[in-house]
Amino acid sequence: MKKGLWKLLILMGVVSQLFVGCSILGLDDDDDDQVVLTSADSTLFVLSSTGTYIAAFNYISGEEIKQDFVELESESSASDFCVWEDKILVAATKWNALMVYSADDGEKITEIPLGDGVKPAFVIAHEGVAYVTASEGAKKLHKVDLNDYTVTSVAGGDCLQNIYYNENDNLLYINDIENMYSPAGQLLVISPESLATVQTYETISQNPQGIAYYDGSLFVACSGQSWGTPVDGAIDRFDASGIRSATRFAGKYPSCLVEYHEGVYANAGFGVAGLFNVQDTSDQIAAIDYSVVVVVAKGDYLATTQSNWTSPDNKAHLYIYDDGVLWREFEIGDSPSCVRFYKK
Repeated sequence: MKKGLWKLLILMGVVSQLFVGCSILGLDDDDDDQVVLTSADSTLFVLSSTGTYIAAFNYISGEEIKQDFVELESESSASDFCVWEDKILVAATKWNALMVYSADDGEKITEIPLGDGVKPAFVIAHEGVAYVTASEGAKKLHKVDLNDYTVTSVAGGDCLQNIYYNENDNLLYINDIENMYSPAGQLLVISPESLATVQTYETISQNPQGIAYYDGSLFVACSGQSWGTPVDGAIDRFDASGIRSATRFAGKYPSCLVEYHEGVYANAGFGVAGLFNVQDTSDQIAAIDYSVVVVVAKGDYLATTQSNWTSPDNKAHLYIYDDGVLWREFEIGDSPSCVRFYKK
């Protein structure tokens, strides 16, 4: 009887070791539900200009995680995206929707329709809510609850573009360029709760794009117009009382603003290298020719992109700078149109 009990105990031990071994090897079903490819402290996502995929890069290790990390299925299906917690939110122009993907493995989570004819342009997220602007469609601004995915839409503006949440006054600032093909512009100030327009700045330089708040002032990068009859770009500045001043730049067409190292920097447009400080234009960061888009990671790393049609090797690149010094360089499949840092 004791001999039989001893054999049973040995058998149970072997079976137990098999289960433990499966867990160690990652064969346990519970551990296999999600394969995490990214890390929230070291990943940059880059949207291709054709809007067909989002690539992922680990800028700390210097490795490409996956070129088509998120596959967007259709040409020109997206123009902008943002990262909220562990989700990638894509303004899907072709699909008239806000698409939601996992920031960990790139898998699609859900699709949130915004209405027939709506052409989403830009998306941001704040405190569990996404705000989506649209360049076309009956409903211009959309508010999406990221917990239950309910949508509230309001009409307003003619061709809404960049959107910025100002934590200083808890209001949304949105550029309305009025016409995609002959961009003029105005700046709308909107309540994030009611989506009502609080204020409108009708006097603003042509083609307003990037928006940033810094040191008591709101800055807007206005691209002007580089085609047809050129119109010089400008940086518009609104002080605390809302008074506007504008600095024009001959041959420069700024579109992106980023807060970096105690200043706000702008790209200068096609054919102009580097980034310049909008408060002190003599302060410049030497970067590649024509920074298409720019983003700051962790306050230290500056990521900027170059399109394939301006680079010497005819290939698009992502450059990472650490305190003004080139840190990493990645080749991208085609011209990058949006870069976001994965942070939780």
